[in-house]
Amino acid sequence: MFPWVEPLASNAAGVGASFPQANNVAPVCITCGSGVVVLDCRRTQPHRCPSCKAQRQREYQKHYREKTRRRVEWGDLTCQRCKASVRTVPRRGRPPDWCRSCLKIVKAEQSVVRKKQAKAENRDKPHTCNCVRCGKDFQSCKKKQKYCSYKCIRPVPISIKCQHCRVNFELPPGKTRGRKFCSKACFHAEHCAATTQCQHCSKKFAQKAYATQWQGKNKFCSRDCYLDSRWGDARKRRPSSEAVVKRASGRALATSLKARCKMYGVPFDPACTREAVCKRDNWVCQDCGIQCHVGAHQFNKRSRKSSKRNAEHDHIVPLGWRRPNKGNTFDNSQCLCRKCNGRKGSRRAGQPLFPEMATP
Repeated sequence: MFPWVEPLASNAAGVGASFPQANNVAPVCITCGSGVVVLDCRRTQPHRCPSCKAQRQREYQKHYREKTRRRVEWGDLTCQRCKASVRTVPRRGRPPDWCRSCLKIVKAEQSVVRKKQAKAENRDKPHTCNCVRCGKDFQSCKKKQKYCSYKCIRPVPISIKCQHCRVNFELPPGKTRGRKFCSKACFHAEHCAATTQCQHCSKKFAQKAYATQWQGKNKFCSRDCYLDSRWGDARKRRPSSEAVVKRASGRALATSLKARCKMYGVPFDPACTREAVCKRDNWVCQDCGIQCHVGAHQFNKRSRKSSKRNAEHDHIVPLGWRRPNKGNTFDNSQCLCRKCNGRKGSRRAGQPLFPEMATP
């Protein structure tokens, strides 16, 4: 009748044998009538199955709560602080004295009163501690406080000697890496080379030793002089339209990407641009799945920082890897948001697509 109570093969300890029943009658739950499986002969015969036992336990706990702490309908009450009418639901315990908005204020006031009373009775700082930095004894509410003030908590600054003005200045331990100068003025004064003459306006200016001579640097005093020398004084000076600026920036980006591919010796597909790749991926980040901003990059108007949801063109296998890669192609490109692209860095992340699936 009940196949699950057939005798099981028992081990030396007797665990696993079925419970011996008189007249071969299987145990049955007294609530629902289903069979009860007994796996250990040393335990007493159960009267209920696990589900009925848990239900009976919940009913007993509910009955005990209602017997000892019954839910009471207090009705409409009045707040003792703001004198507003408070409607309550059936609840256990004593009726509330304040409404929810006043309860927070009352608790804060009571906390202030307890602190003042403890301070008046010298119970606010019962422990005597010794400062690790200055060795001064002080009273504290914590038993194992190490420092007596914020001044002692701060790390000891490190003294560094400026390489230009030879004046010692102090910095925290975490900000001393690579610091050689005390200010920007000393940095620029140290890196300025000899004074030279501008090739366009004949104005004397100090050259920068860390700047190269690419695009007229260190030959002209300003960018306007460089452009006047190259295109003439009668050049067009009015600002260009947004379409012209966008087209010029796209060409500059493509030229820079083509130069990188040529330097690393990898293939370059001129049709594989940011707009084409992002449009193929529906402007969705392929790492976190967030919907990126469609079109041009967006910036915060106040801080002028780029948004983390700007869509960027990322190469699954970086162009600078020594091992063979497919370069700037559609099957090696994906759309990533600015946050995921910055986290990825120069590592390989993503699955390259098949050429027939990658082409938009």
